[in-house]
Amino acid sequence: MGSMTKVVHRSSLLFLLLLVISLILVNGVPASTTAYFNSNLSNNVLNTTSHLNMYVMQKGSVKVISSKTNKIIATIKGASTQNLYAAYDPDNHDLYVSNLALGGVQVFNTVTDKVVDTIVLGHYGDAMGVAYVHSNHEVYVTDAKGNRLSVIDATANKWVGNISVGQTGFSESIAYDSANNNLYVTNYKTDTVSVINTTTNTVEKKIGVGSNPEGITYDSFNQKLFVANINSGSVSVINAMTNKVVKTIHDINYSRSIAYDSANHEVYVECCGGLVVVNSSTDSIVTSVSISYAYAVAFDPANKNIYVTSDNGGCCYALYVVSGNNNSILATISKGLFLPIGVTAG
Repeated sequence: MGSMTKVVHRSSLLFLLLLVISLILVNGVPASTTAYFNSNLSNNVLNTTSHLNMYVMQKGSVKVISSKTNKIIATIKGASTQNLYAAYDPDNHDLYVSNLALGGVQVFNTVTDKVVDTIVLGHYGDAMGVAYVHSNHEVYVTDAKGNRLSVIDATANKWVGNISVGQTGFSESIAYDSANNNLYVTNYKTDTVSVINTTTNTVEKKIGVGSNPEGITYDSFNQKLFVANINSGSVSVINAMTNKVVKTIHDINYSRSIAYDSANHEVYVECCGGLVVVNSSTDSIVTSVSISYAYAVAFDPANKNIYVTSDNGGCCYALYVVSGNNNSILATISKGLFLPIGVTAG
């Protein structure tokens, strides 16, 4: 009788163990709290179950692309003429779109697909890169004309101040390291990246990179940042733990936009001939994807595909969908697009 009880007890434990393992396989290991955002010439991981769409910023409107069908399903009108880049706030389901004509940011609600607010920054400048930081519910906007990083309170949709990133450096793109709560801003004219502590909103360091840095993206798996240097034909790799450049990847001509694929741990760098694919663990080029006049690139965590805007030399406009698994072009979306620039998940 005692041995039978032990067998039953062991069977129960085995059943519970198998049940726990099956739940993990189905639902995944619970993730730690992270920030959710995208930026102008880069794309960082958007880890939210509510994500369904991609958003393309273009002249006069924002196009909504279904991640399931890769088709345009809505047009958000009322946008100003020069929409550039965007960041998504999953808490309020809002999209913050930078706009050159306004020198500020328009807020689009992704549930109603309507413009709900316009935020004028406390200075005249060219709003460019945008990032949303979940931990403090703030939106950060770079200024292409000056040395400022504007801070917006996302709960009230109000500009609350500026962060000086040093001498005028044509600040462009922005990426967020959720592990260290740091923002990284590329400074085009000074060939540097500013490191900003989002707890204190102060600049802690400047990192020298290649010539005229533009796009930047954060690899959360390897804790690295990849910086596209447009005029040195290279990508600088920064260790986020030490804030030092650990490698420079060469032979990537006219690199501008950049995105991290968290599913395959690869970095996609836009260049003059399309995309260059980099293994983010070895920091080595593995392949390329031919796309004429590629501009901005973004990763979609919902379907694990890469989205690339293109103006095809001004003759026609398109959004290319590239498979993150085999780097083949899955779809080309062109109807309804006009001067597409930025693309982001939301």
